Amino acid sequence: MTREMTGRVLLRSCRVSLHRVPLRRARYRFGEEMTALVTLAILGIIVLPPCLADNADKARARALRTNVAAARRQIARYRANHGGRWPHVDAGGKLDADNFVARMTGRTDADGTVKASGEHGPYLSQWPENPFVPGVTARKIVFGRPDLPVHDGSGGWYFNTETGTLNPIFGNNSGRVTRLELSLITELQIGG
Repeated sequence: MTREMTGRVLLRSCRVSLHRVPLRRARYRFGEEMTALVTLAILGIIVLPPCLADNADKARARALRTNVAAARRQIARYRANHGGRWPHVDAGGKLDADNFVARMTGRTDADGTVKASGEHGPYLSQWPENPFVPGVTARKIVFGRPDLPVHDGSGGWYFNTETGTLNPIFGNNSGRVTRLELSLITELQIGG
């Protein structure tokens, strides 16, 4: 047999075997496949959302850790460049929380005055977001003196004006904190 003839014989045998399958059986296979496909789709709908939500929470936690570390590091750098003065204190030693973000994101003189020609900074290109707080509140800084912030979603960050410590704020307006947020509070919180 030549090569061409061998191909024809194989082709004929394939045709013959295809025609031998009863039509009713082929429909039954399609039904089985559709049942399996629908079952897999239902399982996917049930199983995937919790997995995806868990990954989203882990990504937000990772982003928060990065933002906290960067902000704390740059606040310490600001303090070192300005003779031990925190970014929330003006040249006269008075509380000036209104210019805190401007001092961190702009150029400053040695006394902390924000100037385009300042010799220090910028320390951050923009103030970081707290990914656990929605909207514009995510960048808001609440200044105060208590040891630890109230986790009520009133802002994204809490800055203790006595100690110069920065902590993230968690929770929504109801004051509830999730289990993940609670573990991050324990991990990231710097007291008083």
